[in-house]
Formats: sequence, C-alpha cells, structure tokens
Amino acid sequence: MSQDIRELKKAVRRQANAGRDSLTEEQKASYSARICEKLLALPAGRTAQTIAVYQWMKNEVRLDVAIDAWRARGARVCFPCSVGRRVMYFYDIKAGEMPDFMVHPGKLFPDADPAKAIPASEFDMVVIPGVAFDNQRNRCGYGGGFYDTLMGQLLDTDCFLTAVAYDEQFVDAVPTGHFDRKMPMIVTPTRILCE
Repeated sequence: MSQDIRELKKAVRRQANAGRDSLTEEQKASYSARICEKLLALPAGRTAQTIAVYQWMKNEVRLDVAIDAWRARGARVCFPCSVGRRVMYFYDIKAGEMPDFMVHPGKLFPDADPAKAIPASEFDMVVIPGVAFDNQRNRCGYGGGFYDTLMGQLLDTDCFLTAVAYDEQFVDAVPTGHFDRKMPMIVTPTRILCE
C-alpha cells in the first residue's frame, strides 16, 4: 500500500472516529438496537445457523440484541481471536462465557488453539465491524487486514457478509488499496446499502 493511501486512511479514520465519539451512550445503545433489529430481519439473520460476529470495543456498534436472539433460536455464535498478521480464529462462545480474547479484543493471542476453532467454511453469516465507510460500500478498518483476508476466503461461498456502522462513521470517500474489499452490504440505524 502506498504511503499516500496510508495517510488518507489515517485521515478518514480520524474523521469517522470523531463522528462515532460524538454519540452519547444513549444514542449508541439506541442505534445499536436498531441495527440489530435490521440484522435479525434479513433473510440470513432469520435462518443462519453459524454466525460470525465480533466483540465490540470502545464506540463500535454493539451486537448484544442480535446475539441474544440468535442464541435463543439455537444458532452458533462465533467470536474472533486475532492470532497473527491477518489471521483470526473464530470460536463458538456460549452466553456467559468471556474468554481473554473477548476481554481484550485488540490484542494478539498467538497461542490460541486452532483445533477448537470453527472453520470459515462453516459460516452462514458474518457481521463485520469497521471504522469508516462510504456510500460506495468501501470499508476502512483498523489497518490489520483481518477482515479483508476473511472476506477473501469467503468470496466463492454462500456465506452472507454485511458490515454494521453508525451513520456518523460515513465519509465522502474511503481510500482503497489492492487488498481492500467492498462490502456487499452495510447496515446502519437508518438504511441498508447493498449491491
């Protein structure tokens, strides 16, 4: 990735983070609940049996309403554990469990057990976080490439992919490099952008 794109990505991250940071706790809770309602109403949200989500940190969209509903209907809900450069393992986490990689979602856990991980080939649905988005469905994450790598693994599968974001995370244009992937769908509190 060129230095120019790196600098542009830093700028859009700052802008999107400022928008996200401007939200009150009440707004974040309300907007997150609306996003969860939309996720649950999607065809995949109603039928998926193995769903990959994320452990939200800081001001990210909170998925607890959707996760509770998916677990209540018997779906397997898997959370990511970052183990190394562009590599995540996903684990089936039951209600009430909180392994270290969920307590510290930004940290690497290179000793995680791959034998207990759920293969990406088993995912019916993946809900993806991000920092900045644009109306062309481009996404800018934190820069580790974890989700771009995962999306690349799922390109030729039937897995349903969607990102979630507050409207305040949208910028005019997200700069993209060779490895950046456009989202098939982005769900916000007010709209659904899709192909």
